[in-house]
Amino acid sequence: MALDLDDHKARIASLLADVPQFKDWIEGVDGLTTDSQGRTVIVGLNAAETEEMLLLRVTDISGARFQALRKKHDAARRTDAMKDIAHPTKRGR
Repeated sequence: MALDLDDHKARIASLLADVPQFKDWIEGVDGLTTDSQGRTVIVGLNAAETEEMLLLRVTDISGARFQALRKKHDAARRTDAMKDIAHPTKRGR
């Protein structure tokens, strides 16, 4: 498991390094989190979708699949924002 987690973290770090503007944006909007297995994921996406979105960010940002993943992420961020407004002392994921 630790090796898989280390591999995952290295893949995500590498993919984010390939798109520095996206990395700056996603970190700036607090758009990365950790899933229940300790993997870095984009808010609202699972680990596989996170990797897929990062790969598509490099190759096909205007494609339908990237846009679908982006909408899913945006919806999750809006939900988190509403939770923060409703419960300002319960911040974080």
